[in-house]
Amino acid sequence: MPAGPEPGRLTVLRDRPYALITLLNAVMCLNMPLLSLALPLWIAERTDAPAPMGAIVLTVNMLCVVLWQVRVARRVTDPGTAARASGHAGWVLLVACGAYAVSGMVGGAWVASAVLLAAALVQVFGEMVQAASGWEVGFTLARPDRQGQYQGFFGMAPQLARMLGPLLLTSLLLGWGTPGWLVLGGLFVVAGLAMRPAVRLAERRRAVAELRIPAPVRRTGTEVSSTTSREDR
Repeated sequence: MPAGPEPGRLTVLRDRPYALITLLNAVMCLNMPLLSLALPLWIAERTDAPAPMGAIVLTVNMLCVVLWQVRVARRVTDPGTAARASGHAGWVLLVACGAYAVSGMVGGAWVASAVLLAAALVQVFGEMVQAASGWEVGFTLARPDRQGQYQGFFGMAPQLARMLGPLLLTSLLLGWGTPGWLVLGGLFVVAGLAMRPAVRLAERRRAVAELRIPAPVRRTGTEVSSTTSREDR
């Protein structure tokens, strides 16, 4: 007789591979406070670009997401493609971080603004790929009988990024300058590449968990027919 589901309301906390995926996704979600907080400060304090460039970059990001997020997400169809996409997103975000660092080295408002726009376009592509990856692994690798619990836990990733990101990013970018951008880009790469082994572990655990969920008892057509016949008599 198959065993029932694990008791308790905190099953997700015992699912270490899924918790690891959530943590890695939180690191990747640092691109959110980067765009909304750290980058405008960087533009105002470390570049020759006009301060409104922060709002322009944010607008460009939003428009690109509206236009292309669905198209980008179509390429992510299962946990395997999601894990690879996360790795690709890490490298793309590293390139974006490097471009942002360059914006603080060049002189002139027009040149700095052009570099910032180019970096923003690179970042938004990495952001869309990362978002598609996160959605796929978050839903697919959750236990079928604990979806609500798992989604609530996975949803903590962007909140952690928004909570810890301001202190981390301002310390790295405004405090360290170019080296800080490279460290941030390195974090994106490490988290993105680590997603693949974490997904493999989660897939194995999910397969085991599914075996422990009892299949619903269904009557066959013959059983239903015989029951109906007895009731008619």
